[in-house]
Amino acid sequence: MFCRGSGNESPTGPCDSGFLCLGGASAPAPTDGVTGAPCPRGFYCPAGSYSAVPCPKGTFSERSGLGEQSECQRCSPGFYCAEPGLTAVSGPCLSGFFCLEGSPDVTPVAEGYGDLCPPGHYCENGTAAPAACPAGTHRPQTGGRGRQDCVTCPAGWFQDHTGQTECKPCPARFYCPSPHQEAGGVVTPVTCPQGYFCPGDAPLDSPVPCPRGTYSSTEGLSTADECWVCPAGHFCGSDGLTQPTGPCAAGFLCHIRAVVPNPVDDSTGSLCPPGAFCQAGIIAGECSPGYYCSGGSTSPEGVLCPAGFYCPKGSHTPFPCEAGTFSSAAGNSHRGNCTSCLAGFFCQGEGVVQPEICPSGHFCPPGTSLAQQFPCPPGTLLPLPGATSPEDCLLCPAGLFCALPGLSEPTGPCQEGFHCSPGSSSPNGTGITMQMESDEGSICPTGFYCPVGTSYPVPCPPGTFSSTPGLTRAEQCQPCPGGLWCGRAGMTQIADALLCEGRYVCVGGSVSPRPGDGIMGYLCPPGHSCPAGSALEVPCEAGTYSSSSGAANCSLCPAGTMCPSDGMQEPALCPLGHFCPVGTALPLPCPTGTLGQMAGAPSQASCSPCPTGHYCNSPGASQPQGRCEQGYFCQGGASSLAPQPSAELPQNGPCPTGHYCPPGTLSPLPCPTGTVRNLTGGVSIESCFSCPGGYYCDGEGLDTPSGPCDAGFYCPSDSSSTTPHTFMCTKGHFCPQGSPLPLPCPTGQYQPTAGSDSCIPCRPGFYCEQAVVGDPLACPPHTFCPAATMVPQPCPDGTFTPPGQGGLREERECLSCPPGRYCRAGQIKGVCAAGYLCVSGSSEFTPLERVLAEGEVCEWGVQCAGACPAGFYCEEGTERAMPCPDNTVRSSPGASSLSDCLPCPPTHWCREGGAVLHACPVGHYCDGVADYESGGRPGPRKCPVFTYRPTPSAGSKGDCHPCPPGTFCNSTGLSHYSGLLCPPGFWCSGSSPPVPCPAGTFRAQPGAADVTQCEPCDPGTYCPDPRATGVPNTAGIPCRASYQCPAGSAQETLCLAGFYCGPQTGEPPPCPLGYMCPQGSHTHSSPQQQCSFPFFCPVGSSAKLACPGGFMPVNSTGLRASLESSCVPCQAGTYRPALASVLQCQPCPPGYHCPAGAESPSSHPCPAGYFCPPGSASPLPCPPGFYGNRTNLEAVEECQTCPASTFNHLPAQTACFPCGSSATSVQGSSSCSCIGRKRAFQPSDGSCLCQTGFVFYNQLDFKSSSADSRLDCQPEVSKRCGGGEVRLASSQECVCVCVFR
Repeated sequence: MFCRGSGNESPTGPCDSGFLCLGGASAPAPTDGVTGAPCPRGFYCPAGSYSAVPCPKGTFSERSGLGEQSECQRCSPGFYCAEPGLTAVSGPCLSGFFCLEGSPDVTPVAEGYGDLCPPGHYCENGTAAPAACPAGTHRPQTGGRGRQDCVTCPAGWFQDHTGQTECKPCPARFYCPSPHQEAGGVVTPVTCPQGYFCPGDAPLDSPVPCPRGTYSSTEGLSTADECWVCPAGHFCGSDGLTQPTGPCAAGFLCHIRAVVPNPVDDSTGSLCPPGAFCQAGIIAGECSPGYYCSGGSTSPEGVLCPAGFYCPKGSHTPFPCEAGTFSSAAGNSHRGNCTSCLAGFFCQGEGVVQPEICPSGHFCPPGTSLAQQFPCPPGTLLPLPGATSPEDCLLCPAGLFCALPGLSEPTGPCQEGFHCSPGSSSPNGTGITMQMESDEGSICPTGFYCPVGTSYPVPCPPGTFSSTPGLTRAEQCQPCPGGLWCGRAGMTQIADALLCEGRYVCVGGSVSPRPGDGIMGYLCPPGHSCPAGSALEVPCEAGTYSSSSGAANCSLCPAGTMCPSDGMQEPALCPLGHFCPVGTALPLPCPTGTLGQMAGAPSQASCSPCPTGHYCNSPGASQPQGRCEQGYFCQGGASSLAPQPSAELPQNGPCPTGHYCPPGTLSPLPCPTGTVRNLTGGVSIESCFSCPGGYYCDGEGLDTPSGPCDAGFYCPSDSSSTTPHTFMCTKGHFCPQGSPLPLPCPTGQYQPTAGSDSCIPCRPGFYCEQAVVGDPLACPPHTFCPAATMVPQPCPDGTFTPPGQGGLREERECLSCPPGRYCRAGQIKGVCAAGYLCVSGSSEFTPLERVLAEGEVCEWGVQCAGACPAGFYCEEGTERAMPCPDNTVRSSPGASSLSDCLPCPPTHWCREGGAVLHACPVGHYCDGVADYESGGRPGPRKCPVFTYRPTPSAGSKGDCHPCPPGTFCNSTGLSHYSGLLCPPGFWCSGSSPPVPCPAGTFRAQPGAADVTQCEPCDPGTYCPDPRATGVPNTAGIPCRASYQCPAGSAQETLCLAGFYCGPQTGEPPPCPLGYMCPQGSHTHSSPQQQCSFPFFCPVGSSAKLACPGGFMPVNSTGLRASLESSCVPCQAGTYRPALASVLQCQPCPPGYHCPAGAESPSSHPCPAGYFCPPGSASPLPCPPGFYGNRTNLEAVEECQTCPASTFNHLPAQTACFPCGSSATSVQGSSSCSCIGRKRAFQPSDGSCLCQTGFVFYNQLDFKSSSADSRLDCQPEVSKRCGGGEVRLASSQECVCVCVFR
């Protein structure tokens, strides 16, 4: 107040605003500093102030004289004012926060003053508005303090906007490289380069190279399937190729996807297939005739066909000349080049180069394939090799037999007792196969024997007989049987023999009834018996004996002795442990359980029982085997260490119950008092069990307890009780009869007295613990105790009792938990958590039950509590919910403070002061973020390029749909993509700019969604790489003449050799007959392309072809189009090499022969046995009497003459045949002369046989006409046939006419 002037009864009035009136002021605006002063800086002074009021927190004042609070200056944006009465700001806002105007705190979190720096932004010291993280970075958390807190997008991710909380994955067909520290993250994805692909299924920091076996010259691929497959004939040997590595190696065939120039996996390629040759990775043609290509061939002349084989055109392996044929020349091209095997020789198996001479015992007609294919039949033989027919086989000689086919000498002599005619195949005169005989061999009669060659049977001598015919020697006569004697010769049956006398032995062949010579028989020896007719002395059987010679019978062994073996001469004494009755062979052992302690015992009665405590388990024992086993009692006569009782020995066996038996005990020992054993077999005192619990045992040797323990007492199992009152039952327990231990009183019962057999129930309001001694305990607070309670039961959760209140008898005496609190175990545990409302009966700090409607009464036992309802917030321990203020929203329950009432949520925007949420408009998204980009006022934002939003309520940029493939959305805020199709010549993924169709493809219509919708360029046109031309491919460019453009061509390709290409050629036609088309031909009919003499041009020729080897050109009219019309084979006797400068066929040189079509004489050397003069078409044979043992003979004079004692009756032979031992010859002979007269030489086997009508006799005086010999032959004289007989022409023998009727 101020008092103007003097004499004032009251103050004049209040001091002016902006001034202080301290006292004694005479003016409303004092400035003297004593009575008053202007209001100081940092304060304001309303009218009538005697003290200054400080400017509140969040404001300051740099000037004095302020009169109202509104004149205090609000703290500057980016700064804070923490104290009242400030004259300047306190300082800049802390990094990680932004401060709006009037911030009272360095880290403001209150609405209207600032907040933590939002995600996607950073706030340095003194930030008034958050700065957005630049493109290429992101920040998902709040509180960014600087640019360094913006996280660079990692490899495989990018971000083309600022202020973002996350990065975008790199799209398909692009890659996002690893970030550089200086440059930051990727803002715009990089197009996938040539040779690589960039999938979109996982973020990539680098493109993935096209795998080996593929390549790509196009950018922007998204999958490995878009990489171009390596073409046939080429290989792609590394990853990331833009073109094939090169052509494949010669000798290999490359399919598609080859990764090496020499593939062998049979999938991408392989060795050149057999029968063909390969160059530059493709099949160049078939293997030439006369050669074979086994695989991997680089030339048509792979390997020369070997001798013994032939190789047609395209052979992958030589074909062997079949069995029965041969070929000695190499380079054969046809099956007809194989020659049939010569007569007298064989060609075994396939691929024969030179025939082998037919072996002895066999004959070989022309074409024979096996050495043993044609054997001479049984009954014949053939000693020399080289036979050609079955007529060369000879009859088996008389007296011998030839049993098998294919023999070169007889099998052996005829069997004894028989004679064999010529041609016999059996040793006994049967089985004759080659000729008939007039009579068969006669078998020797009984009583006789017939050696070899014998005419009459010889009688068996005395002492023998024979009942079997056909004997061959005296040794086969049977001796007179043992026990009989035969006194005369020629006996035929055993019935004629007589019995030998008793006491003698007739061994066999005996001629006397009492033989004593030791050969035919002898006197019966001691230890044996010999009855009449004995063939052998009989040893006395075991149990008998004979002490002198000549006994007919044996005597029984006396009692007490034994005769253990056959042939005993004296009895032996019976041994210890045994007894021997009369006639004992082996001593009988005393049985088990007994002992034999006396030698010479006559009966079992002499055996004594085993002593007590021991056992005798072995028969024939004289001493016990040991003491009986523990746990067993042996009364006497025990036969085992663990005996069992029997009727004779009832006490033997397991130790009886109530006892124990140590080893060898003489009697069972009783278990002591206080123990019991109810099992047999006790071994020691430890085997006796303590008396069982609840029972007593008052005597020795018990097998059951004496009785149960009395009621009120207990008998423990380990105390060996001897009385029914062992221990008295303790307090708090009860003991019924037979108790092993005191039993605690059961739940809710007690017993204050010892020695009881029952318990007393507990009363309500009290509890009785188990084994409690004394009176029941009162139920404590927070619990209740109904009747018979052992342990007090806690009040249920959600109820309580006051701390001093106890003795509750039932559950409903517990009180419901009060509002704002939660109760457990009968106690109030604390206040309910913030965000929850507890009305009554809550048992949880964070209850989840429903909240009752207002006005409803909560019943006892029901939890009336739950999360704070939506639209409200509930602080800790609140008793009622507080509503959220205006301009905020809480859509879910559980708000715990005013700060949980949130601003309008994303997908909506809220008008100022309104409570209604409005859906975000189409083409936009609403994320609710107030940032630099939104100017501090969150609202609808336009969807970015390549996206659209057709419906409202988008809450983030991610709710903007990516435009589908085939569209180009090149503006923001789109609500649809219709009319925005990808332009022609391009394809569009929808998420990136249009990509030109790759080289070799085009697109005429708009809307391509994938590179696969770019169509391959039409045949006859090509589509270049638009990156090189700068122009998209909307149609193909016509191909020029001399070039070919298959479908999908990216450039013109020079026309292939052997083809011609006019304008707009896709697949070129082959060059026609008679013309050649080199690479790059645009026509086929120019004069330079027509084939002229001496060349020819088949279809598809790229150059003129010369006539092959073995052919010469002919000058004919018309087109020279084929080998057949332009070349003729060389005539037989001439040849022409391939590529020869001389056009005519040349004469074949001497020493060689040239068949028609021969390319070289070296392929046809003159074979052994032949000679070839100049101009030979085929070899000429060396004549008979000569041979040729080497090749390349040029004239007949070079054939050699056969030496003396040899001959050659055939042409073309490589050696001469020997004359044999029965003939001779001079040099150069074609036949041999027999030494014996009247003999004819046989060239087939070199033998000399008698001429027809002549025979000879050998050293055995056997007649023969068909055997080889040096002996002279003489006219054959046959006996005159009798009446009714005729002579056989084959054998000259007389036979009865009756055999032919």
